[in-house]
Amino acid sequence: MARKIAVVKSQGGFWGFLQNLLGISAIDNWHDATSFIHLTAAVNYIGANEATLVISKATDIGQANLEVPTNITLQFLKGGVLDIPDGTNVTILGNIQASDTQRIKVGMGKLKFSSPGRIPVPWFGVTAEAPSEQNAALEEACKALQCAGGGHLHFPPGTYRFYDDGGWDKPDLCKFEGITGITITGYSAVLALDP
Repeated sequence: MARKIAVVKSQGGFWGFLQNLLGISAIDNWHDATSFIHLTAAVNYIGANEATLVISKATDIGQANLEVPTNITLQFLKGGVLDIPDGTNVTILGNIQASDTQRIKVGMGKLKFSSPGRIPVPWFGVTAEAPSEQNAALEEACKALQCAGGGHLHFPPGTYRFYDDGGWDKPDLCKFEGITGITITGYSAVLALDP
């Protein structure tokens, strides 16, 4: 049985203030993804109802290709990620609520968006001060944004190092040929290509 986290019904007063503060509607259904065997089951259970699906830990997808409709908002709490295996595509058509500094996707499968407008690179595993190569994660974030029609690739504050393993004439970072429509943003972010 699916567990509903909260149903808020209010017209004003304190609850109305709280709704405005949290950005929730007069009737908001929150569902806990851990109550379902996988994400596909949660999406099917919610159906066409407006709802927020809370992802609080690694969540299995459940099928090869999944489309999360516009009526479902995915809210990622600390530690919440979509575990997308190789050969699997997950397309999110609705809203995403997640910190700019958290990862929301693991696995070799593809995470796609309808029109995010802005993707923080940590969502794909790019982190500041990472001790290892993360060029593939950056390329994945760029391609996801381009497939959604472009937008802002956001780097939160920090120093992001990308390692050149092919010589200065063809660094990995330059393999993004043909990717267009992306603006890089990042207040207090430094991008460094290390030899």
